[in-house]
Amino acid sequence: MKASEKKIIDLFSEVDTVFSIPVYQRDYNWQEKHCQLLFDNILKVGKDMNVSSHFIGSIVYIHDGVYSIGEKEFYVIDGQQRMP
Repeated sequence: MKASEKKIIDLFSEVDTVFSIPVYQRDYNWQEKHCQLLFDNILKVGKDMNVSSHFIGSIVYIHDGVYSIGEKEFYVIDGQQRMP
């Protein structure tokens, strides 16, 4: 397993990329209040010019077929609540 730091905007703006949640993952159970708290936190940090980066949590995914042609599929193993 290789872990690396990546800006979330870079991850979500990759061309021809699909994020899938495997069927064996437990159900997503965040309520709206949890999502709102995360979103408010991101907005607050984004408006603060003194903060150059902020850790919102990890997103763990598997990418099969590193050398595939066409669309890339990332299987999200953890962090699906941080996905838009």
